[in-house]
Amino acid sequence: MGKTISFVKGKGSISHNNRDFIAENVDRDRMAWNEYYVRLPIREAYQQIFGSAIAEYNAKQKRKDRQVTDYLTDIKNSGNKEKQFYEIVVQIGRMEDTGVLDANGELSVAARDAKEILDEYARSFQERNPNLYLFNAVLHMDEATPHLHLDYIPVAHGYKTKMHTRNSLTKALQEMGIEPAVSKNDTETMHWQQREREYLIEMCLERGLEVEIIGEKRDNYTIPEYKAARQAADELTAELEILNAEKKEAESIIADVNVQVSESVELVAESKHQLEEINSQIVDKEKEYAAHEKKIDTLLAAERPVKRELALIRQDTKQLPAILGGEPYFKISERNLNKLMEMAQGAGTLKNLTMAYEKEISAMKKTIDRLSAQVKTLRSKVKQYETFLDLRGLMDAFVEYIRPKKPFYLAKQILPYLQEIQKRYPMESLKVVILFSGDSGFYSGCQPLYHALQEEINAGQLQAGIRIMPGISSVAFLAACIGESYQDAAICSMHGKELYNLARRIKTERKTFMIMSGVKDVNKLGDALIKAGMTQCEIITGYQLSYAEHQIRKRTPKECLELKEEGLYTCFVKNPNAIHKNLTHGISDGEFIRDKVPMTKEEVREVSICKLKLYQGAVVFDIGSGTGSIAMEMAGLSPDIQVYAIEQKKEAVSLIQQNKEKFQIENVTVVEAKAPEGFQDLPRVTHAFIGGSGGNLKEILQALYEMNPNMRVVINAISMETICEIKEILTMYPIENEEMVQIQVSRAKEVGKYHLMQAENPVWICAFNFREE
Repeated sequence: MGKTISFVKGKGSISHNNRDFIAENVDRDRMAWNEYYVRLPIREAYQQIFGSAIAEYNAKQKRKDRQVTDYLTDIKNSGNKEKQFYEIVVQIGRMEDTGVLDANGELSVAARDAKEILDEYARSFQERNPNLYLFNAVLHMDEATPHLHLDYIPVAHGYKTKMHTRNSLTKALQEMGIEPAVSKNDTETMHWQQREREYLIEMCLERGLEVEIIGEKRDNYTIPEYKAARQAADELTAELEILNAEKKEAESIIADVNVQVSESVELVAESKHQLEEINSQIVDKEKEYAAHEKKIDTLLAAERPVKRELALIRQDTKQLPAILGGEPYFKISERNLNKLMEMAQGAGTLKNLTMAYEKEISAMKKTIDRLSAQVKTLRSKVKQYETFLDLRGLMDAFVEYIRPKKPFYLAKQILPYLQEIQKRYPMESLKVVILFSGDSGFYSGCQPLYHALQEEINAGQLQAGIRIMPGISSVAFLAACIGESYQDAAICSMHGKELYNLARRIKTERKTFMIMSGVKDVNKLGDALIKAGMTQCEIITGYQLSYAEHQIRKRTPKECLELKEEGLYTCFVKNPNAIHKNLTHGISDGEFIRDKVPMTKEEVREVSICKLKLYQGAVVFDIGSGTGSIAMEMAGLSPDIQVYAIEQKKEAVSLIQQNKEKFQIENVTVVEAKAPEGFQDLPRVTHAFIGGSGGNLKEILQALYEMNPNMRVVINAISMETICEIKEILTMYPIENEEMVQIQVSRAKEVGKYHLMQAENPVWICAFNFREE
């Protein structure tokens, strides 16, 4: 019995598809096995599809109320039964025969085969269905069986009224050549799905996989009742698997929100408790303040009878005659004198008490002001919390509001922190966001961290799923600011890395975008262009893009060289005199600075380099480099190749440096030394060209074999004795892919009115790979 193909209408749960929430039926350890083909927000997809049609339509409308302002919502609210998007779920097999894991917990053979077929089906979907715009497509390998979720928006063209491009499934299918509907039970959708099923069946049969087709109730088969009943049961099984997955996903969402609501309620309760305590403190302080005010009022009230008593004492006091014109004296009774003494003591005490009370009252006022400010802040927070709880839809924002942020950048800082918080909240589903500047896929710290996290997940140290959500890269930002495209431009980065052959890169490109580390890289760009004589180039520098100090300036190479302001730069270089980039290597002999140093001839160079079979990232030794012709040719193939020109003669070393400067090649390192002694401190070699051995061929080959017993070697020889020596030495090593070529070149030479062929010395080219035993 063949395996079933489930081809059913999905529920369109994007959060489930993209693992924004992780249900219980999802195996976190296998989330990394999922494939995310397209993940575009639906509103952005609508803008890409219908934006120009909407703009064109709105431009013709004189009344604003007739303009289309939100086409996505218009489709949602329309009465013509069109949907914002549609989803199909494609699954090969069932849990019983195509489970993702085998008995050993590894990827099963059946699941692997199903994944390969589904992967090819997903990747070819858009090309096969140009009117069904795929904005979200995911292959799930973290549930019971491999299956695809394909979410698409139908796009129909050619309308004569209103928008010329619209959302219409029926017309979109007809545009793709699908036969029109015959009846309600025989529609365009059924015809299209039948075509897709047949395509899937063909894919399966090509791989020797026998299949049995099932589908939705709309399928129309002329088969016996038993088979129809069996088909209906299979359909329900397939749909139930999908529904159960989405049910568990919904339950997880509810559980997650409940946890967050519970945390929020506790925070609100705690804040309210703090508010009550502060209010209580304020009430107590206000009571104490009132008591002190009352005491002062009492003292002030007591001052009034004292004044009356003093008036009576003054009445009883008699003035005595002055003696010898001195100060007058008064006669007072002992009783009144005692009263005055008591009053004087009371006045001092009152003054001291008043000062003390005023000081205490001032301190209390400050405390009350401070507590009142705290109350205001807490009331504001409580209001925010309660608003979050009431709206519920802002729960993610609330969690973000209270969760901590860490200024970590390196994986060795981030991983321990993630492990710590996972231990602290073992039963919770947490979301962690790690922000990187720049483009997440272009020389970004995002990639090393992604791989480090994946290793931790595979090792069981973290239970998590990873998603990379890109922002706007500095290249895209600058391109938008200056109105330039970058699909036809070269893009390279000097940010934290060495970039070789800068002028050579720009020389053959009309437009180049460059990501810089800082102002020194801009200085280096200006210097390289000046030295290469490319002063006509126009540079636009984007400084601190998207920040407050954002600046965009046009500069000359000289201005770039003299720039001092430090910061983050992205540059755009426009080269009006760009030359064509050769698709084949080959520098003529006459272009090299030679003097009297021997040089491998042009035709021999080209064959020898071809026999080396270089690749990106190769590390090449040019041994006995001479003028450096071989080294320059190899390095010019790609700036990602690193060439070491090893030469013992001083005059030859000087020529190599001169040719390096002439051809503006930076990825050649000149080593003035005899081989193999000069190999010390050089990186692990992958390829070697031996043009001259200085009589040390045996020692050179031995040193190369020890450095890398899996490398590629090409040797040039002009004498039979050298060829015999090569053959003898090679019997000492395990080798493979051996080639022996003799090349004879003759050049035409003018003799009077005739051209005679003049032969060059024949050259033997021996090529082989060392093979590690």
